[in-house]
Amino acid sequence: MNKPVVGIQGTHGSYHEQVAQNYFGKDVSIAYLNTFKDVFIALEAEQVTHGVIAIANNRYGFVPNAFSELTSRANKVCIVGEDYLAVQHQLLALPGATLKTITEIHSQPVAIGQCNAFLTKNLPNVELIEEDDTARSAELVSKSGQLQKAAIASKKAGELYGLVPVAENIQDDTDNTTRFLVLQKVTSQAPQFVEGDKTTALLKTSQKAGSLVDALLPFKEQAINISTLHSSFLPNTSFVMQFFIEFDATMSDERMKKVLTELNAVGADLTILGSYTSKQLDI
Repeated sequence: MNKPVVGIQGTHGSYHEQVAQNYFGKDVSIAYLNTFKDVFIALEAEQVTHGVIAIANNRYGFVPNAFSELTSRANKVCIVGEDYLAVQHQLLALPGATLKTITEIHSQPVAIGQCNAFLTKNLPNVELIEEDDTARSAELVSKSGQLQKAAIASKKAGELYGLVPVAENIQDDTDNTTRFLVLQKVTSQAPQFVEGDKTTALLKTSQKAGSLVDALLPFKEQAINISTLHSSFLPNTSFVMQFFIEFDATMSDERMKKVLTELNAVGADLTILGSYTSKQLDI
């Protein structure tokens, strides 16, 4: 496929759609999929050329399902880019609805979590119903025809599905920002070690005391900045940890050859998820 076909979790009006269009252009072909897992399956089956997934939010933290799928598919899917989106959530409902009429709110768990302060203060007794996607939540509310239902979604989703904002910009943080990753299947045309200035990887250490310090010290010695270090449990183990690590160098950097030698000497293993050009957070 010559023209990019981008798989996203969500539908028309979703934040994923906005990022795909920002990154690839407004005329990009998009495959709208139900779940993050579906995006990875489509990538591996070569039904799409790229995937776009939300990986973390500066208020909520890592997006659990996306993070899990990414870290479990190392060597199958690689990161080739990133983007950021300033996310402004609207409380959307059918015309005529008010805060007093709303008894249930539909949205993605991450979006609900980003609006906790507003919901606690203004709608403490409302039923929160988790859905797979913000825009699909808006579509659901639109089709329901019921004034007691509302959705947390984007302004664009409201416009698409005939909803109006009952409350605007209800996110807890005014600078609410979500980071997205651009993915490809690992092939000879899309290797993990492309040029750029940033690498995302999984770091596994021995279980000896001080093993993490030993694994991080080579980065300091080579003056390589570590921008992210996040621990998570390895599946099907007795609480053995691995680390999601990001640093400002690519695998073709001469310094990284020395780092890898030192990591091997202390019994640490580095699995690369992708080297790529970082996107400056300028929003």
